[in-house]
Amino acid sequence: MKIISYPKDSSYHLLFEEVRTFIRNQNESTFDAIYHWSRWEWYIARKSFIDNVLSKNRIFYNDHDEIIGVCLLEDEPNIYYYQASTSEAKKEIIKYVINMNASLMIGKHDKEMIELAKNHQFIETNYIEHMSCLTKETIDTHFNNDYQILSFEEDYNVRKHHQCLWDGFNHEGIASFDEKSLSLRQRQVESPHFKKKYAYIATYHDQYAAFASIWYEKNTKIALIEPVATSPNHRRKGLAKALISRCIDAVKKDGATHIYVGSNQPFYLSIGFEVIETARAFKRNNC
Repeated sequence: MKIISYPKDSSYHLLFEEVRTFIRNQNESTFDAIYHWSRWEWYIARKSFIDNVLSKNRIFYNDHDEIIGVCLLEDEPNIYYYQASTSEAKKEIIKYVINMNASLMIGKHDKEMIELAKNHQFIETNYIEHMSCLTKETIDTHFNNDYQILSFEEDYNVRKHHQCLWDGFNHEGIASFDEKSLSLRQRQVESPHFKKKYAYIATYHDQYAAFASIWYEKNTKIALIEPVATSPNHRRKGLAKALISRCIDAVKKDGATHIYVGSNQPFYLSIGFEVIETARAFKRNNC
């Protein structure tokens, strides 16, 4: 087996795409979306964060130079995520996480990895993530006619988008509109597989009141909703449901059959999502 470090290069180069394709194929073949390919792309798009940790990511290859596993560090302190297509890759991932004195996020359905982890003295922690899937054909939507719903193909403004997400995620203080902040926001929208036709906004008096997007590659099965945000003054008006519904309609027309969201929040459960997977961080006793 060949194991390489990911290069300290946050451009969308060939290896970025090879890793994304491997994760996408794993998502599609196993319906395991705890680590969806869009999460990797979003991670790379957040250039200011990942430049310092790229080399801590590992890519695992078989003897035919095909990727069989990835072990990827994320925001939470010293927690790795993974996708693996072979038992051999899973064993090597466990060894690497031990070497890094780190924790590993494991879905409850990956019994093989859970057993490997426990055999190496990993224990469960209280850090949990959830993945939910839409079980309804349609989402009931009602919203005030004072709002207009448009796709990013019809209306895209980076400053309005930045303000909407800043307010929608309850950041403190005043949003910065300096060149660096706007450039990073623009980079996220211009990443290779983010499609503006799958992103929708609700406008009010020429401002963005709410935003939702869904990550999807045409003719695949799984689409992932991320992110959804509504400015505080425009909440409880049905905007998030309306935007999510538009996103879902758009990807279903292009072939999506499974709509996921990485959440178990009551809002998503109330509109027809059900939790299908739970992942927990495992760490060794001495970590």
